[in-house]
Amino acid sequence: MLTRFSLLLAFTILLLTPLGAHGQGAGTVNTLTLPSYVAPGYVIVADGLDGDGGTNRHQVELRANVTATVADTYSVEFSLIDPDNNVMVTTTETMGAISSVPDTRDVTGLLEPSVGTPLQPGVLYRVRARLKDSTDAQVAGKTGSPGRTYVHFTGTDSSSADRNAVAKVTGVALGREWFLETDATKQAVPVTVDYTVYRYDRWDTTANTVSLDMSLAGALTNDVDATEPAVTLADNDFSVSIDSHD
Repeated sequence: MLTRFSLLLAFTILLLTPLGAHGQGAGTVNTLTLPSYVAPGYVIVADGLDGDGGTNRHQVELRANVTATVADTYSVEFSLIDPDNNVMVTTTETMGAISSVPDTRDVTGLLEPSVGTPLQPGVLYRVRARLKDSTDAQVAGKTGSPGRTYVHFTGTDSSSADRNAVAKVTGVALGREWFLETDATKQAVPVTVDYTVYRYDRWDTTANTVSLDMSLAGALTNDVDATEPAVTLADNDFSVSIDSHD
């Protein structure tokens, strides 16, 4: 019985393959852009809940210029991917049936990053577009380069006492690269950290200035074996005053 089933399956595939070949698409993704991106790339979740169609900063807009060269039904899959090629968010835009080829057009996709998996400050995320045919097979693709940073504000309650803030380290400099155990003033290494704090809250009420409690974490890493020796941090807790602007 097993042998007969195998032969029947093989025969069926041989009959169907020529018919399926006519439905396969072909084409190219010519360009991929972020038409509304402005650094540092604000993504504001609250914009999707304010009932205002004019505020759409909760989405990342992508635009792909694609060409279909074989008559078929097409779609474009848009994705935002991290440096390890993990997909952070994806969406698919249907182009529909294309009978007259070649057909070149712009396709726009709107990506809405998840609050549960927020975009991290300082990380370079790349965009990707895949042109797919009626079988959902990829016929062409393009990944944008270089990556872009985003500041993802996930707060949605304008009256919350919790500050809707995102901090990003922009630079680190060592004041000294050695220790001297016999000198109490040389037993620690001074580290200067440059940082930026972004804030977006109280959007339904009067703007105000707040003081945020901050804390810096750090580690020493051995470049040879990636081990991290135990270190003690000092003077790493502080407060920063952030002005508010309408």
